Amino acid sequence: MHQPKPLLTKVIMSVLTAILTSSSMLGNGFVLAVIGRFKSLRTVPNILIANLAVVDLLNSAVNLPLHLITILEASWYRGKTLAIMNSFLNRVFVALNLASMLAMMVNTYLAIAFDFKYFTWKTKKKALVCVFLIWLFSIVMVMLLSIPLLDINIGEANVSEYRAEIFKQGKHFVAAYLSLFIISGGVLSFLTTRSIKKKKNTRAEMNLPPLQAQARLQNDIKASITIAITITAYFLSYVPTIVYAVMPGLQKENQAVNWFALIAWYSLYFSSAVNPIIYYLRSNRFRSAFKQFLKDPLGSSDFKEKPNGRGNGKRWNVELMARKVNGARGDGREAWEVERDAQQRRQKYPERRNALVILSIENPKTHPCVHQEDEERSEYERTKEQSREARALKIQMQNQCERKEKEAEERNEEVAKNRTLEMVSSGKQLPSSSRTKKVHPLGVTEMYKTGDQDKEEGSISMRGEKGKSSKTCTR
Repeated sequence: MHQPKPLLTKVIMSVLTAILTSSSMLGNGFVLAVIGRFKSLRTVPNILIANLAVVDLLNSAVNLPLHLITILEASWYRGKTLAIMNSFLNRVFVALNLASMLAMMVNTYLAIAFDFKYFTWKTKKKALVCVFLIWLFSIVMVMLLSIPLLDINIGEANVSEYRAEIFKQGKHFVAAYLSLFIISGGVLSFLTTRSIKKKKNTRAEMNLPPLQAQARLQNDIKASITIAITITAYFLSYVPTIVYAVMPGLQKENQAVNWFALIAWYSLYFSSAVNPIIYYLRSNRFRSAFKQFLKDPLGSSDFKEKPNGRGNGKRWNVELMARKVNGARGDGREAWEVERDAQQRRQKYPERRNALVILSIENPKTHPCVHQEDEERSEYERTKEQSREARALKIQMQNQCERKEKEAEERNEEVAKNRTLEMVSSGKQLPSSSRTKKVHPLGVTEMYKTGDQDKEEGSISMRGEKGKSSKTCTR
């Protein structure tokens, strides 16, 4: 039989619930606000992160207040309908959390395993379609698996009593879903590790500069570790719940069990509050974006990124490099392209002393030691854009050549027409190919000679015009 909680217990539990709800909503709201404001952060991985932030935000905004009503033991919060609705919402957000993290793992694996092929294939539209499928699959699956809950009926009992009964029958649902996720996550983790090792060997064969290859490898490893930390935090939050489910002595009603049940329940939402902290600590770009957003919440959508070297640019304050043999400019300086304010570019000239280049504090984009994080424009993408421009220029030149050939043909036709009119006006007979009169070769009349000469001159002029046009196109 359900026993009412003491007033002090209700107050303390309510305060803890309010703190957890506000912190989770505030943190995930910041993540969504930063991604929504800065255009350069709206990348495919960040779209998946934003989806997980939406799931955590709604989970905290919907389920935690419902649990607060349960703690306060409101008299109206009872009955089968409210209990099934409460259980359905809990299961939906569990499924959405696991499916969203699985999608992030798949994205990381594809980015590492297929590299440039995946970068050219993936788009924001495809990422949004993936998010839609995550929600659709999770909701439909939970609806089908929640049908057995309709058989539970204990009258007008409190929702907490219904939830205890549903929890006994729903343990198999959570266990099956978590097992499926663990198997899928384990396979993806193994494949990702293999891909990182394979990619390391491939980059060694490409003879990339050591620091550049090391930076790329560290970026892949860092992205994988970030996803792993997020998933680990989520599974650790389930440990108290699993202990509460498997320990038979904890199902009795007493003060200690009530507190442990509260801790087990709160642990399910602990990862929702921790995820924004993980993003902040693991990503330099998110950290810079958070700071810029706090300084000017209603400012520009252009993201002013700081130098992205290791140690947040501090190690690149003064960097010495051997000057390139053929890279010096006429004024004794080398130009490095620097990206500022997302899309605006300018040239940065480092100071040269005694055949050494002293780089400035700003991190040059084309510096071989620097690797842009997330989805900054890579060398392969720049090469692809250049080849696209070259193809467009080639098509334009072909169109110009075809247009010139057509104009030459029109001029030749006009010249032939004018010659025909001149011959008609002068009373000369036009040469006709339809004539079949046999004429001795030595008795050819002057008329036919004139016609043949005009015909030859016309063909010579046409060949000359065509030769000019073909030379023009070849040139």
